[in-house]
Amino acid sequence: SSDITAQICQKMVVPYKIVDASTFICPPKIMDNDKYYNHIKYALDYTLAMAKQHFILRCNFGVIEHVNILSLDTNLLIADRYGLESYNLKSSISEETYNQIKLYTENSKTNKREVYIVNDSINGGDNIRRWGILQHTEKVDEELNAAQIEAKARGMLQLYNRAKRDLKFTGLPGDFSVMAGSLVTAKISYTGIGNLFEKVLVTECSHEITNNEHRMTMRAQVVTLD
Repeated sequence: SSDITAQICQKMVVPYKIVDASTFICPPKIMDNDKYYNHIKYALDYTLAMAKQHFILRCNFGVIEHVNILSLDTNLLIADRYGLESYNLKSSISEETYNQIKLYTENSKTNKREVYIVNDSINGGDNIRRWGILQHTEKVDEELNAAQIEAKARGMLQLYNRAKRDLKFTGLPGDFSVMAGSLVTAKISYTGIGNLFEKVLVTECSHEITNNEHRMTMRAQVVTLD
């Protein structure tokens, strides 16, 4: 993903910096008449699913940066007993939650569609019994071999076979090291669906200083780092 980011930024004469380079090489993919951002997003998503390397793009004062979220870990602990006024946890399976992955190719030599399916049954089928089948279907390049396609499907299943959990924190003690893209640790003793003690990725953050008191409000998402 870092190579693709650099190539596109150079081509479009956009200031950029590869803060962290990806060691994973994505297979080529034809994306004619598509947005450059989608080219980069394909590489970011593929790298996350296959290599478990979580990179993001961010604009840092006009410079596009390619960064591994592990480099943005603030080591900040947010806990419900230490200065936090309120929080809200939303757990949902309506977005980006799948317990069955269906990938297919259109074989130009045989004129047949080749289909590869992996699902939650490899883990005992708990989530299929709980939610029914939530399927993600995606076409992949026919240049990929069967092993590559199956590996991608299993990587996607591992990534998406869980409820998406989003948090909103209000009234936090302010810390200017926290911004969108940062990692913080959340420790909430009771959320209504169990205890939470995990790394979360900040997706939005606003800072406010009133009467010399610095407070911040932020939204975050529980992420998988292994």
